[in-house]
Amino acid sequence: MNNEIYVMEIKRTQDREDDEYHRDDYQHKRSIFTKPDKLAQEMDEQVLHMVLNIGWDNNWNRQGDEWRVNPDYAEGCKYYEDLRDPVVKQLARAYSFDCITLPDLDIDNWDDGSQEKAHSLLPMMQVYVEKILAHIKGNLPTSGFEIKCSPRWDINYTFKLRVVDLDKEFFNAPKVIINETTYDKSYREQCEYDESEEGKAEREAEAERQQEIRTFMGENGYHNMISDGDTIRMW
Repeated sequence: MNNEIYVMEIKRTQDREDDEYHRDDYQHKRSIFTKPDKLAQEMDEQVLHMVLNIGWDNNWNRQGDEWRVNPDYAEGCKYYEDLRDPVVKQLARAYSFDCITLPDLDIDNWDDGSQEKAHSLLPMMQVYVEKILAHIKGNLPTSGFEIKCSPRWDINYTFKLRVVDLDKEFFNAPKVIINETTYDKSYREQCEYDESEEGKAEREAEAERQQEIRTFMGENGYHNMISDGDTIRMW
């Protein structure tokens, strides 16, 4: 019987600057999984989406006022660049799947027919991505990994997965709910807040505010309104 748990840690730091000082905002989340589908959901929503973002992205081909590559070949070039990322090899080792074999293309300048070649590989690359996503969804990893990425100059992420064998390693697990993804946790905490005294008071205050707005509109002959959160316009 498998007596392993899978600990996912996500660390996020953001550098902020203003006229007076510099500081780091820090967030750290830890989740524990035993089920492949729940770990796969966390991988898809948090790791793969953030680190690889495999697939088409309109912003990828923009380079100021110019295109990086011919728009007709852009999707194939984007897939090729994504699948050459070292992160794919890390995930392949962790989940025991084969890396795709791709020819060497000039991805620095996308010259010498590289764009056309990447585009010709698109169907094969799309099938490969579907297969590895299905593999990750249906299987637990055999080893851990640590992946770092910076989606923006001021934001840094570290994704760390540890495979813990409870028969060999004593593990004082933190107080978390097993197989709860980041999305699940956010939804649960929102529901708990909604049922709290503070949440109920907030809803009651908002209901009273909306009633006052409707009364004001009816008394003054207004039929439409828009609000940006600070200002309400009626007509």
